[in-house]
Amino acid sequence: MRVPTRRGELNNRRDDGPFLVTAEGLLRLEQTCARLERDVAPLAAEVARLKENGDLSENFEYQDAKHRLRQLHGRIMSMKDRIKRAEVITKPAGNSVQLGSTVVVESGGKRITLEILGSHEADPAHGRISDRSPLGQVLLGHTLGDKVSMQTKNGTIEYRIIEIQ
Repeated sequence: MRVPTRRGELNNRRDDGPFLVTAEGLLRLEQTCARLERDVAPLAAEVARLKENGDLSENFEYQDAKHRLRQLHGRIMSMKDRIKRAEVITKPAGNSVQLGSTVVVESGGKRITLEILGSHEADPAHGRISDRSPLGQVLLGHTLGDKVSMQTKNGTIEYRIIEIQ
């Protein structure tokens, strides 16, 4: 017999694989987790104070504070899980594009500098793309001078690898 799945559990599925992150990204994650842990005590004290106000079923402030405390604990648990599964990305040595590489590509006469990182640190507006993104997947494994193409809804875009750092 199959156990029913709660609606909330559908959104809580997580990847159990390694969490790929740079050393700087891991440090930021640890600092954020420590800051959130410091926020628990004052919020727990507020919950305890509001609990004293009587009827809990109609005490909106108590319910709201309890909800915020639950959310905070959830974020902390999620961050601790990521920290535990973290694998630090190092600058690769070699001639091919790998996770952690900084690549200069040329497309349509424009040069673009891209850093290939894990999905958590991706920021395409600042040239940091995920290894799981379409362009990241196309570039991985190629070497200096290679031409790669990527299919988009508007057609095919070709990139030539100019430099790999």
